[in-house]
Amino acid sequence: MSPSVHDPAVAPACEGSTDAGAHEARILIVHPMPAQVRPLEGLLRSAGYTRVCDSHPAGSGAPPRAPFDLVLLHLSLPDPQGFDALARLLDERGGGPPPPVLAITTGPGEPWLALQAGARDCISAPFDPLELLARMHHLLQAQRAHRALLAHQHTLQRRLQQRTGDWLVSTSRCRALTALLTHPGPTVA
Repeated sequence: MSPSVHDPAVAPACEGSTDAGAHEARILIVHPMPAQVRPLEGLLRSAGYTRVCDSHPAGSGAPPRAPFDLVLLHLSLPDPQGFDALARLLDERGGGPPPPVLAITTGPGEPWLALQAGARDCISAPFDPLELLARMHHLLQAQRAHRALLAHQHTLQRRLQQRTGDWLVSTSRCRALTALLTHPGPTVA
């Protein structure tokens, strides 16, 4: 019998299930068979993930409707649709970095191909649900850290631009005062 994600003895292994930030994550599941999506959705919801989006058929060309924090992509699609879906997901980033893709692979050589194509991590089916949750947790942690670094970089760039502007104004004033002191003009009464 497989351990439950709510089993206290397993809690350290699925640390992400108690992470409030992880529960806020928007997760897209892309799978060719809707009947296989339901168990994945159930697993994620039982682990506390509340923003799980039903998959769209990866081969349909339908783009995701919202930005996602993580994509679970099952590559068992008819060749080469799984890898085409991966390429589309990585291209549809809406101006920001693409979401991390956790590829679920079924065949030999697929993990290597998925990683080469841009997936951040892979898990082979059939998989241990706790391993899937742990991999998702780590990818979401890295995604949040990356976004925080980008936000901090943006803040630092704004500050630098402001301070550079202030310095240029100050330098301009100093030059004007220096010019007045070295070349006094007529005095105004």
